[in-house]
Parts: sequence; C-alpha cells; structure tokens
Amino acid sequence: MGLIVKFAEPQNKNYSKNNYSNHDAIKKTVNYIFEGAKKLPKKERIYGVIGSAYTDASMVEKDFKKIKALYFSEGSLVKHIVVSMDDSSQCSRKLLEKYIAKLCDFFSEKHQVAYALHKYDSGNYHVHLIINTTGINGKRLHISGKDWALFKKQAEKYWKKYSRYYTYEEYS
Repeated sequence: MGLIVKFAEPQNKNYSKNNYSNHDAIKKTVNYIFEGAKKLPKKERIYGVIGSAYTDASMVEKDFKKIKALYFSEGSLVKHIVVSMDDSSQCSRKLLEKYIAKLCDFFSEKHQVAYALHKYDSGNYHVHLIINTTGINGKRLHISGKDWALFKKQAEKYWKKYSRYYTYEEYS
C-alpha cells in the first residue's frame, strides 16, 4: 500500500508554478476541492476546514483573508497538497476520517486547513489539503525539504497503521 504525496500545480495558466497568489486563489482552490467531494455518494463525502466554521468557499476565503489582513501578509495565498492512497477503494469512512485528521494535524496547530476527499476512476481515494500560508500567529508557512520529508514520512506511517484495519464491509 503506497502513497503519492505532492504539491498540486495550479490549474490556471495565470498562476506561476505552485504559487497561488492571484486574488481569487483561495476561493477557487477551496471551491474545487469541496465540489469534488460533493460528487461522491453522501456516505463517502468528507470535507471541511480546520480554523473556520464554514464549508462555503466564499466564507472560507473570507476567514483565510482575515488572518492575512491581520498580519499584512502577501505572496502565495495557499499551499495545495494532494495525498493519493493506493489500494484505498475498500477503506471505511472511519479510516478515511482518521487519516485525514492526522494529515491536517501536521499543519493545523498554526494554520487554517481546508480538506476534501476525492475519488479516482479506479476507485482509489486522494485527499486535497489547502493550507493558509499565513499562520494564526502571523508567521508564513515555509515547508523546507526537511519538513516535507517529515510530512511524507508521517503520511506513510499513518496510512500503514490505519489501512490494515478497516474495510467498508466492516463498517458499512
């Protein structure tokens, strides 16, 4: 059971590589991940935000921008990470919720994080994380090579831990 963990590239050609700095970057990326989650059957839908009470992209954008305005933060507005899980088509909702929580925990102590579960045509799942680059303490999110390696290691560790225990058959 493997994982692919990567930074997502902006879909819009006006964005520079992995730099979501356009004024509408937050709303568009959050809307994209939430709408993708809503395409799943209701019992499989998992999406939300840590650090905001809303699941409407416009309101999430306002919450993210309040933090940015408070600290006069500029530059890239969000980081977009995708974690793809091999052999995940039979995973239970309980497993997926626990796993997504662990992924969010890596960033959510200091940053707002929007998350959503999507599904490939193969039936395997992937998780989108949209992270506010301005922390609730005003510090910018800088993911060094060391931090990125640690995140990937933790993502793999928790996937191995949870994925061997739960299937849809056990918790449907």
